[in-house]
Amino acid sequence: MAIGELQLEGRTVLQWLTRASEDEWGALIDCLVDDGDREEAWLIVNVRRNLLEVTTEGTPAARVRRQWTWLSSGFVIIPEARREVVDLVERSRPPEVVAFEAAQARLRNLGFDPHRFATSDDVFLVDRVLAEAATDRVVPRRADRFAFYEALKSCGQFRPAIPHLRAWMAAVEADQEPLVDASERLRLSVMLRHAGQPGASLDVSAVVDLPPTLLRAEDEVVAMLCTHRAAALLDLFDSTGDCDLLTDARRYLDRAWRLKKGPEASNTYQRWHRLKERCKPARTSLGLRREDH
Repeated sequence: MAIGELQLEGRTVLQWLTRASEDEWGALIDCLVDDGDREEAWLIVNVRRNLLEVTTEGTPAARVRRQWTWLSSGFVIIPEARREVVDLVERSRPPEVVAFEAAQARLRNLGFDPHRFATSDDVFLVDRVLAEAATDRVVPRRADRFAFYEALKSCGQFRPAIPHLRAWMAAVEADQEPLVDASERLRLSVMLRHAGQPGASLDVSAVVDLPPTLLRAEDEVVAMLCTHRAAALLDLFDSTGDCDLLTDARRYLDRAWRLKKGPEASNTYQRWHRLKERCKPARTSLGLRREDH
């Protein structure tokens, strides 16, 4: 794009065309289209219903017809002198679309991928929670912290969530010192583990070994924290082969099972049994264990 030219996403222009009147379509004449398929941009020479007539610059006689939908994968380049075209397109955009794209842009700047969220509601929720926390410099409400965690866990965006969850956990625990909040610890430990950081996850979940007088939690939360702690130990075993890790994992699994039986603990038990096979002593061709020699 040359200096002084303006650029709009083709899909934005396409949406405008579908809403604009026929008298307004002509605003695109003399603008360029970069469709990503060729080095040279196309020049728009006429706009009709559902059709664009374009040509390469310098050969206006060789016109090619393109469906409006052709714009959706490229960009429309507008000369600086035609800035009113940008204003015309932008003014016609529905407020909810403008708000959604602004939220996406803010999240992108914070390291999130806005296209991975499960729903547009999740985009707005995460954007709101982060914006309120940044503006007011306060920890989000407990319900908002949980919703933030669920939205990001469901779409697999663990790493960009970790700094926020860690900061909120530290602030919550500072307010209720010396008590430790197991719910905050659980959310952060889960994110760290799924982000491929089992060691850091274990550091966060180590509070399950604190006396009950220092651990603020219901039995169900402690059970989940023990289950995820066991899973992190199994992750480490996968990479190190240290069989002592299986012993520790089983201890936390048994504790979780005593507190609250559930499918997550059951699945982790099954994984533990599969991995345990790797710690069985090897046998010789005579069927004896090597340690018996």
